[in-house]
Amino acid sequence: MTPRTSCATPTSPCITPRQGKARYEIFDKSMNAPAQERMDLELDLRNAVARGEFVLHYQPVVDLPTGRISEVEALVRWKHPQRGLLFPADFIGLSEETGLIVALGRWVLHEACRQTRQWQLAPRTASSRSA
Repeated sequence: MTPRTSCATPTSPCITPRQGKARYEIFDKSMNAPAQERMDLELDLRNAVARGEFVLHYQPVVDLPTGRISEVEALVRWKHPQRGLLFPADFIGLSEETGLIVALGRWVLHEACRQTRQWQLAPRTASSRSA
């Protein structure tokens, strides 16, 4: 915790070493906003794992000489109930820091395998064979 986020009362002085030695700054509620936002996001992330608020988007990898799709990449996104669709940059770092990456990784692997199997079992049509 940094000195900026460790101040308990609105009137307590805070030492801010980044601005020089023996400098003081009066605590302001806005100093706590980044820490509060991170805690809120962490709680939302824990709930998202439990509620299954994630979705995979698939990106084809094309073999250039043949023009055929050789594989697909599974890209995870978070369908946040208030913030909308979040990209990995918005939550992967936090999931790694909190250990939630393990549960998220399991879900991604399970979902990608489930979807792959669904594609394998789907009836082939002329349009799907040409793609």
